[in-house]
Amino acid sequence: MFDLWYLAAHVLWISGLAVLLVAWSFGYFEAQQTGKPLLSFLSKPNYHLALTIGIVLFFGGVAGADGRIWAKVIWAALGVAAVAYFIYRRR
Repeated sequence: MFDLWYLAAHVLWISGLAVLLVAWSFGYFEAQQTGKPLLSFLSKPNYHLALTIGIVLFFGGVAGADGRIWAKVIWAALGVAAVAYFIYRRR
């Protein structure tokens, strides 16, 4: 039988990378269509939200998949820092 926690953790970090790739791809497409720099699109609120969600999913998945407690704390802290930065940027 397989471990559901292990499966869920890996689904989370893979989903996070997928969200990051989609956000970057859409931003890149819009940048190519308009001739503006990519970062001008990725810093927009909608892209920033998608990037933050992707980062949090990735950090949460890696934290859940790692067996060492100190690594879980570091990955969780990075996820909290990403959310705090998102809230800071929304002001």
